[in-house]
Amino acid sequence: MNRISVLYGMLALGACLVCVSCGNVWKSRDQKEPVVTVERKVRYFSKIEVEYPCDVIFAQSDSLYVSVSGTRDAVNGIVTVHDGDRLVIRPKMLPGMLLPARLSSVANIYVSSPDLTDVMFKTAGSFRVTGPLDTDTLRVRLTGSGDVWFGRIVCDALSVELEGSGNVSIDSVRGVNSYVSLLGAGNVKVRQYKFADSHLRLMGVGDMDATFEDCNRVECELMGVGNMNLRGTVRSLSQNKKGTGSINIDELRFSH
Repeated sequence: MNRISVLYGMLALGACLVCVSCGNVWKSRDQKEPVVTVERKVRYFSKIEVEYPCDVIFAQSDSLYVSVSGTRDAVNGIVTVHDGDRLVIRPKMLPGMLLPARLSSVANIYVSSPDLTDVMFKTAGSFRVTGPLDTDTLRVRLTGSGDVWFGRIVCDALSVELEGSGNVSIDSVRGVNSYVSLLGAGNVKVRQYKFADSHLRLMGVGDMDATFEDCNRVECELMGVGNMNLRGTVRSLSQNKKGTGSINIDELRFSH
């Protein structure tokens, strides 16, 4: 056999091995693996930071609880650690690996705590709060491409900062002061009740929808190409527009 024939034979064998390998990978991904749920040991926390794609479901409760549900590989690939009063959800790093392995499925993480004051979501996936949340201050930061959703909130001070391409939605919040900032390409939707001071800042390309019910003073700052849509009832509105976007107040009413 000449060298050319040997070379073609080796190339054909390599192609077959690649195909077999790919076939095994897709087969393992297509197969339905059993779902397991593992409860994690935790101590007190009021802040949550998410660094790896997953779906987090939070409920305010008198007790502390964290469980991870998914395929065994997905559950084993997620670590829950503490940094002071912060619960950090991150991938498990194996020895010799510079980057974590990409999991073929996303895990659900169920979390409960007496208080929630800070949410930092850095990745894809979702963070949802089921049921009402009553706290003094709440800061929500989204730097990834995930979705963050809150139902009903009661707090004194609210801060929402979106710097990624995801979405933040708050169905209802009652408080005193609020700061909502959009620096990315995502969308923010919030409905506020009885706020004394509200500050909205848009410097990205996304959209911000804000509804006000019996609120006092609202300040808007637009320096991006996105759009602000304001609705409801306020006593005063201050606008500072330097971008190419728009501030729509057609559905905003003023009370005295």
